[in-house]
Amino acid sequence: FQTKKTTLILVMIMLFLVVFKFQSPVVNYDKLANVIYSSDGLLGEIIVYDSPDGADRSLVVNNTIQTYVHIPTGKSKFKYPNRLGLYTSYFPAESHVLLIGLAGGSLVREFTYLEYNIDIVEIDARMGTVARDYFGSITNSNATIYIDDARHYLNTCKKQYDIIVLDVSSGETQPSNLYTTGGFKNIYDLLKEDGALFIHYPNFLVGEASIAIKSIGKTLEQTGFYCSLINTGYVNNSYSERIFYATKMVSPLGEQHFIRRDRFVDRFQFPMQLEAVLKDYSFEEGIILTDDKPIMDILHNHTLAATRIRLMKNNLTRLVNQ
Repeated sequence: FQTKKTTLILVMIMLFLVVFKFQSPVVNYDKLANVIYSSDGLLGEIIVYDSPDGADRSLVVNNTIQTYVHIPTGKSKFKYPNRLGLYTSYFPAESHVLLIGLAGGSLVREFTYLEYNIDIVEIDARMGTVARDYFGSITNSNATIYIDDARHYLNTCKKQYDIIVLDVSSGETQPSNLYTTGGFKNIYDLLKEDGALFIHYPNFLVGEASIAIKSIGKTLEQTGFYCSLINTGYVNNSYSERIFYATKMVSPLGEQHFIRRDRFVDRFQFPMQLEAVLKDYSFEEGIILTDDKPIMDILHNHTLAATRIRLMKNNLTRLVNQ
């Protein structure tokens, strides 16, 4: 009897495990993402999807989130666009901005609030439609979009700008020809004497992986820029948002006045005054990047791995059944 009882218990356990294996966990992927736009092309896959409650909207390019906004307000749920809205606000209205990289246009929204005249360089023509129709970021702005390769635009442009923003670094590949002495020289020539260059490049600050961000900084300095990193408040050994602040003349960011800022950013308590930039951070260990040795794709490998782990897995989980 004891043997039969034991056998019965084992059979019940096996049946339970079989049922559990095939029925758990129960994930309803349809409720995780409402895809409202998708497009495949030579430049990759673009997907726009809403959260189940309709409160948030995301732009995903090649399974990496590029834009993430709160639908009712249109404000970015990433800190980076809000941070740039603050740190560029010391420039007066009608200043001229060159934005390299559009995505969903969260930065365009911030610059429109500040009443800037905006030129946008974007290599993917689909992005203009996405930004206009699904994020509403360029509908009522003083923005002109140029569908062009960024380096070609920099080589042929005859304008000068108060602010230049390089925002092409949250993807799988890097436009290596922008992060060189040649690319930065093009930018230097288009920047007004009292202008400022901002570069968004998520990366590490210490260790082997930090060679990329240190190389960008060293190359900027080699080109003639005064360069520092904005204090984004993240610990040194984490892969996090990083922003360069570079100028043609000594112009400490902490000495600027941001009275024109959108007061919405005050909730984030971004550092101002002397704490606005990292003190004593050195780019000395970096490599000077040149056109004949475009190695940013190699230096970017650590960032790419972190991007895949941090963002792509989550997006694939939401979108795999769509």
